[in-house]
Amino acid sequence: MRINNEYKNYNKKNAKKTLPEYETIKAASQGNPEAMIEVLNHYGDYIKTLSLRKYYDESGHSIYLVDDYLRKRLEIALTLAVCKFKIL
Repeated sequence: MRINNEYKNYNKKNAKKTLPEYETIKAASQGNPEAMIEVLNHYGDYIKTLSLRKYYDESGHSIYLVDDYLRKRLEIALTLAVCKFKIL
């Protein structure tokens, strides 16, 4: 899968500075699957940016691709962190 320009040009300065809504985080931490999907969608672009890897094609040209294995591992790590999150 080739990288889209939106991921190539992703920058922390351009990232959304907002968090998911409190109710969404609370519901996700209590096991609501729809809320968890919303949290994963919120951080989806950032996770894809972190998952970029440089690969070389047959002719030696470098291309950046999303490493799906790494992307899934980051999504699982986020899911586990949200599940362990305790809201007071």
